[in-house]
Amino acid sequence: MIDSAQDRDPLELLADEFVARLRDGERPSISQYVRQYPQYADEIEELFPTVAAMEQYRCQEESQRRTGLRAGSSGIPEFLGDFHVIREIGRGGMGIVYEAEQKSLARRVALKVLPKHALLQEKDRLRFEREAQMAAALHHTHIVPVFGTGECDGLHYYAMPLIRGVGLDEVIRGLRDGGGPPALPSDHWSRVARIGIQAAEALDYAHEQGTLHRDVKPSNLLLDEKDNLSVADFGLARAVESTEVSRSGEVVGTLRYMAPEQLEGRAEARSDLYSLGLSLYELATLQPAFGESAARLRSVSGRDPVQPTRPRKLNPAIPRDLETILLKCLEPEPQRRYRDAGALGDDLQRFLEGRPIRARHVTWMERFARWCRRNPALAGVSALAASLLIAVAVTAGVAHLRTRKAYAETTAALHRAEASSLVALEALDDIYLQLSPDRIWIQSGVDARGEVCVCLGLRSGGGGIDSQGRTAMQLHASEETAAVLKGLLVCYDRLAEQASDDTRVQLQAAIACRRIGDIRQLLGQLAEAKGEYDRALEKLAAIEPTVDERVQVALERARTYNGLGNTESARLDATAAYEAHRQALKVLQEAGPLSDLSADCRYEAARTLYFLANKATFDLGNRRGENEPDDTQGPKRPYNSRQCREAATTLLEDLSARNPNLPDYRFLLALCLRPVGTTVISEADAADRRRAISILEELKDLHPDVLEYRYELAATYAWIHVGFFPWQQPVAEPYARSSLEMALVELRWLTEHNPSIPQYAVSTALILAKLGQLHDRAGQSRRALSFFRQALQSQEDAVRRFPELPLHHQVLQEYMRLKLAQTLLHAGEAADNPDADAEPRRLLEACLANLDQLAKRPELVDRRLAEATVSMAGQTLQGMPASE
Repeated sequence: MIDSAQDRDPLELLADEFVARLRDGERPSISQYVRQYPQYADEIEELFPTVAAMEQYRCQEESQRRTGLRAGSSGIPEFLGDFHVIREIGRGGMGIVYEAEQKSLARRVALKVLPKHALLQEKDRLRFEREAQMAAALHHTHIVPVFGTGECDGLHYYAMPLIRGVGLDEVIRGLRDGGGPPALPSDHWSRVARIGIQAAEALDYAHEQGTLHRDVKPSNLLLDEKDNLSVADFGLARAVESTEVSRSGEVVGTLRYMAPEQLEGRAEARSDLYSLGLSLYELATLQPAFGESAARLRSVSGRDPVQPTRPRKLNPAIPRDLETILLKCLEPEPQRRYRDAGALGDDLQRFLEGRPIRARHVTWMERFARWCRRNPALAGVSALAASLLIAVAVTAGVAHLRTRKAYAETTAALHRAEASSLVALEALDDIYLQLSPDRIWIQSGVDARGEVCVCLGLRSGGGGIDSQGRTAMQLHASEETAAVLKGLLVCYDRLAEQASDDTRVQLQAAIACRRIGDIRQLLGQLAEAKGEYDRALEKLAAIEPTVDERVQVALERARTYNGLGNTESARLDATAAYEAHRQALKVLQEAGPLSDLSADCRYEAARTLYFLANKATFDLGNRRGENEPDDTQGPKRPYNSRQCREAATTLLEDLSARNPNLPDYRFLLALCLRPVGTTVISEADAADRRRAISILEELKDLHPDVLEYRYELAATYAWIHVGFFPWQQPVAEPYARSSLEMALVELRWLTEHNPSIPQYAVSTALILAKLGQLHDRAGQSRRALSFFRQALQSQEDAVRRFPELPLHHQVLQEYMRLKLAQTLLHAGEAADNPDADAEPRRLLEACLANLDQLAKRPELVDRRLAEATVSMAGQTLQGMPASE
């Protein structure tokens, strides 16, 4: 029997029992489980709080769903006792709030009503009553008071003042929609401090009265038109002397604003300060500290709580003292926060008055020391790896022999860390992920022939170019980094030898090889990259995975084949590249129906189909008009370019719909929607291109710092055939000029902010040349000359600044020189200038002389543009009158 009770992990059975008790309405104590099962104490303390939080989050979602179902049915009478119900003004987890008129006193109030359906849960009714009792006992300027309570027709309610204002969440949303940080008013930081002071005063008073709020969040901080704040919704409040309704250990609150200790049921006064800190952080930066609830859960559920990004990294205009105050509120350990809300308010007042604050800025050394205390084992191994990096970097310039000695000593130290296999494996994995992140994306562009070019990269850092001029954003990689990774691979191999029957170790060793191949490919070391990919495939072939591991091994094989395919493409071996991508797709198909596989597998399948579509386009498209090869072109291609793109698009449409918050799915979808080749596109292709532009524009707006989104948007704007190359037919598109001008704006921004990336420089030159071609066809010679001169100058600057550019960029430079000469001749004929052929003749002669030198170089692989340029320049020169 599969998964029988006797075969299950005892800890898993305990977790099932814990969840069942939670769902039965009990509040089982985690400490009791620890005392009862001391052999699992560490695992229980780490697992059970997360399980409790997930169950509480599920209950919240279910409660909100039930509330949503009730929203459509009007179960509230027009009159509740002395109150005339006017309209609904809000709802939350504990009830619905209405605007009402109290007839006896002729005043407008806010009436909070517990729906009848919620009465089925006795704990909800008791909590509702407790909220009214606690709120009624608190009398403070910045706390919403309670006028009275009552019950009518089974509906429990209580009345509060009607505050004419909005929640802080709506204020944040309005500031964000109004233009974000650049549009913030000059007194915004003072406003943040004033709001924080009022909230701190309210919480300090509540804490002194023995009441914790436990659900401080922007929507519970209400502001009137004069920015006076009121803290509302004490529905999750708990007295210091807790009752049976809210006993110690209960995990309550809103996950996005919950303190780490609150997740474990240990709420205290400083937990409210943490939640207030998150709310003020969001007001200052206009974005959540941790994002969605799932990300928040991950950040607080581990032994190494994730801290939010420093506010000044998101907006340098934020004052340093305000940042220090916010970060002190957000310390993961309660004892490192402010001692109470009064101290927080005092520091905010000091900031407001320009006096020195009491909070101290945490240095990077202190943060590092705390991380080391939380992760002693990983810190030790990471220190060894860091020592290796430093040793290699320092000794590389001194002498090769000393470098080898330092490297050998540090590698030996790493080998000694293998004593505990699992600990060493986890440490090595972490180091590898830091040095070689495994996040994959697609980069594409337009080559010198005006055709699509595609390559593979890793999401990080600078830029690089392969032998075909296909550029990818890449890691700040170096030979020393590759050496470190190679040294760590020795550890993987040793672990694999010691644990030959451990599939996990074998798989990680193969993944390590593949990652080294990625680094080698980014460094342009294509032969070494191919060797690492081949070695990774050998390791993967030797693994005998279990049923559960089979799909993971297949996914890694597909990734390795795709890496190998891109390396072969960079080596100009189109047949080998196509075969590698075909093998990647075959591996994924053998793993099972794609609809049954994980999202990672389906995404890898979409990438593979995208590669296959473009390989078919390179090899066969634009040469016969069809994607069918003849016997002279090598093996038959079973995949049609358009069919591959359609299949990839179908997969990505589904992935994007299921995961709307993952931008890479939509990014690759946009690339798949773009037309291919240089032939005239259909109406359907044009519609797909417009949709691709819409997706990329949205991604650029949402993620303005992601360079590939902005670059691919520019490339899609420029996806217009204007007849610039001799084999292209111009396409009459009414918005061609405006599209190219928008592409130019994006590329100039990229070039200005990233001058070290040659891809942006050469792409800018090509767009300028296309604009020159458009104006030349329209008879606007003066404008055409201006654009051609700018294009030639930009291309010459790029070739001079980036000598590693492939030779076809020099050929493209000479073709631009030819186009400038031809346009000058046309302009001279129109002006009837007898001396107008002097500059064109000089340009044409220089063009032919330069191409003659380039033709002698064997590394010039694609000679089509060079031959066409020589022919056109020669004919143009012969047609000119002889010089005197």
